[in-house]
Amino acid sequence: MKASPAEITDILRCHGVNPSSQRIAILGYLMQTREHPTADCIYRDLLADKPTLSRTTVYSTLNLLVDCGVVSAVDVDGESRRYDYPLTPHAHFHCTGCQKVFDVDMPVGVESVMLPQGFTAKSTSVYYHGFCRDCMEN
Repeated sequence: MKASPAEITDILRCHGVNPSSQRIAILGYLMQTREHPTADCIYRDLLADKPTLSRTTVYSTLNLLVDCGVVSAVDVDGESRRYDYPLTPHAHFHCTGCQKVFDVDMPVGVESVMLPQGFTAKSTSVYYHGFCRDCMEN
């Protein structure tokens, strides 16, 4: 999804986040990719256009965006946290061969299973692990 800086600013403000050029760049990056990048990947990819950007700024911005519900943290492998701008509810598939993470459509209603009485879920995460088509062919 290609969004203008004004649209990204509106999204940030709607979530109570004060927009800065770094925050706009980081959210814009996440809105344009389906690759589920790590913080280090985001930092490396944005550094050419934002030479004053620091790793600390990327990490703190991502933590803020997750805390405010703007983006999702994807922890499929237990080692590296990845980030996703959620367009719709979906699951993730982690290829244990190439380590890529793919979006997987979820049937409607999967995220609302019956919880025990008195339980309230704040979020749902569904992860699949295995091999992607490319890794299966190699």
